[in-house]
Amino acid sequence: MLALQFHPEMTSAMIRDWIQRSKPETDSPCSQRVADMLAGLDERVARLNRIAETLLLNWLGHMSA
Repeated sequence: MLALQFHPEMTSAMIRDWIQRSKPETDSPCSQRVADMLAGLDERVARLNRIAETLLLNWLGHMSA
């Protein structure tokens, strides 16, 4: 059995919203710095979305076979 959990539907706007809503957690010294999370965000999300699309299309292709 293969299991994978992630959010392929994420957009840059959604991530920025989650960061804003998680303000107490992001202020923790144990948390990744917000500036680091936002650095190159649009490019990283675009790359993630391309990878997610490929992964899901391949997975769905196996489901119908």
